[in-house]
Amino acid sequence: MITSAPKSAIKGVALFEEDVCLVGAAKLVGETGASVTLEKALSYPLLLPGRDHVLRGMIDRVALFRNHPIEVRHECLSLHSLYCGLEQGIGATLISKFSALPLWRQGKVACRRVVKPNVTRRLFVATSAERPVTNAQNVVIEQAMACIRASVASKEWPDTRMVAPEERS
Repeated sequence: MITSAPKSAIKGVALFEEDVCLVGAAKLVGETGASVTLEKALSYPLLLPGRDHVLRGMIDRVALFRNHPIEVRHECLSLHSLYCGLEQGIGATLISKFSALPLWRQGKVACRRVVKPNVTRRLFVATSAERPVTNAQNVVIEQAMACIRASVASKEWPDTRMVAPEERS
């Protein structure tokens, strides 16, 4: 008997891609502007989201694939607790510069792009593949996508790039 893989219940359209950075107090991670290898970034004491978070899963998989243990100093379940830990120099994290923008613009953290390999993540707008999208939902999705594209194109969101709107299901 031949069976097919289960069909995904979510349909997504790629919007943009962003670089992942090592983010932390400058006294801990060094000055903004200098890139850092992934191996080096994984060696810092890290403040990370819980294991069920998408970004945490990505970091754990990369570390496992590279056979590189990581020290998770604290799991931060909210952006506020992450920001507090970063400001106090308790540890560093791996997020986009856009995610760290409030602290970075105030000079409270340094952001160092992760390279060798370059670490990026792609963000999607997602809808249910099992229910039809209503006209109202389509309008909201199109407006949100237009705002996001404008912010990326204007460089308002640093270290982000538009991607071809591939569909993923």
